[in-house]
Amino acid sequence: MKRKSLKKAVFAFALSIAVLSAMPVASYAEVTDAEPASTSIEPRADEIGYKYRLLDGRLQRRLWNYTDGCWIGDWEYC
Repeated sequence: MKRKSLKKAVFAFALSIAVLSAMPVASYAEVTDAEPASTSIEPRADEIGYKYRLLDGRLQRRLWNYTDGCWIGDWEYC
């Protein structure tokens, strides 16, 4: 007798979990009408230029990225 009531209790519990998990849950999202501070797009390119030096009386140049502060490429003769 106890075994049948235990089976019924487990079945009722499993059925209630299955039914409750299938129920929809209402969730409300916060809606704001505020616009972003800046809607314009500003393109920003790196500033790149040549640096020059004299090596053994010959002029060389190398690209320098002023924005990042690093060299681009190797020294080349002009």
